[in-house]
Amino acid sequence: MKAVSINRPTGYSFIVRAKTTRIILFALVCLNTLIPQQQAYAEVCPVYDFQSLFFEEYSGTKWDNRNGIRSITWSANTSIIHDESVTRGFTLEELEWVRSAFQSWDDALDSVKFIEYSQGADAEIVIGYVALTSATNQPRATGYWNAWWSNSLRYRATIKLKVSNTSWFSVKNQFIHAVQHELGNVLGLGDIKPTKDIASTQEDSWQPPYGPIPLSDYDTGMIRQLYGESTCPSTFPNAAAKAAAELKAKQEAEAAAAKAAAELKAKQEAELKAKQEAELKAKQEAELKAKQEAEAKAIADAAAQKVIQDDFNAVTSSYQKLLLRIYDLKIKFPRVSNLLGIEEKMLRLPIILGNDLSTAKYNIQSVNASLDASEKVWEKTQKTTITCLKGKTTKKVTAIKPKCPSGYKVKK
Repeated sequence: MKAVSINRPTGYSFIVRAKTTRIILFALVCLNTLIPQQQAYAEVCPVYDFQSLFFEEYSGTKWDNRNGIRSITWSANTSIIHDESVTRGFTLEELEWVRSAFQSWDDALDSVKFIEYSQGADAEIVIGYVALTSATNQPRATGYWNAWWSNSLRYRATIKLKVSNTSWFSVKNQFIHAVQHELGNVLGLGDIKPTKDIASTQEDSWQPPYGPIPLSDYDTGMIRQLYGESTCPSTFPNAAAKAAAELKAKQEAEAAAAKAAAELKAKQEAELKAKQEAELKAKQEAELKAKQEAEAKAIADAAAQKVIQDDFNAVTSSYQKLLLRIYDLKIKFPRVSNLLGIEEKMLRLPIILGNDLSTAKYNIQSVNASLDASEKVWEKTQKTTITCLKGKTTKKVTAIKPKCPSGYKVKK
């Protein structure tokens, strides 16, 4: 949300490309015919006091549009954003959301046009996901912007989005809102304290409705004033396009209604019957298909579950046998101290139904193999003690293969 605009090196370049205005002019003419003259004369063209409106992030700088339409290039294909590495690229869906955010500001202005570049190294604005930790005030933010300018004219900018904030960026309108807000800062607008009196993407903290397309008249008016364009609502590109679209839609609707009325009486009964038959057939086919798919899935699930259960049972059985083996060896070879450590390690071995059991299998096989080799050595080297009896006399004999002295018998 918060952003910093820094660095003012000299020298910059930009691309100028003309944007056609014929459609907009035509729509304005149509709009004029729909609005009574007295209402048109009474139109209020707002003037915004940026110094008092913006509580931060406003510097009075903008992109240079003095020579006509300013084409600003941008890219989401980059590995570095200012001072941080991009942690992951946008999905195809997220990239469309980014384009929507850029287009919303493009649509609000006549003198600025955004052009997407495939390579970030060639673009004036780059955007992407980063850890957002390079500056002390970044970890608190969800979005962060930087801009560079010379003589109050901007020529480069970056937009960082915090990759770990998945709860915000997984929702389309919230994602678009974040980009719209940071892009508004990049274009030169500041941040506005939230108020119920206006609706603006520049409110900070961000307020619903999120990701408005088109932008509100308030945002459109502010950005047009910043770039020296008319703030009269009737001159907004969105207003003109809306009036033209409404007129066209009305004409098309009237023509379609007339045609439909002429054809409806003759075709109504036939179309209704055909529709009912088609819907019934489609429903029957869909139900049959759903039933077949459900049966196939149930069979497949049962088979898969049996494989999982059988594998679990086999591992559990071998695991229990290993624990019994270790227990028996501890009795047989009480002086072998590392048997206790092996037992403790095996008791911590996770064997959970449905989980990957490859690690458990490997450990069980490895321990069994190790015990096979060790047991042969212990048989040869492990001393044992026996108790020998001769009448009332008792003797204990300790050796690798202990034997009672002559005349003594092993106590059972």
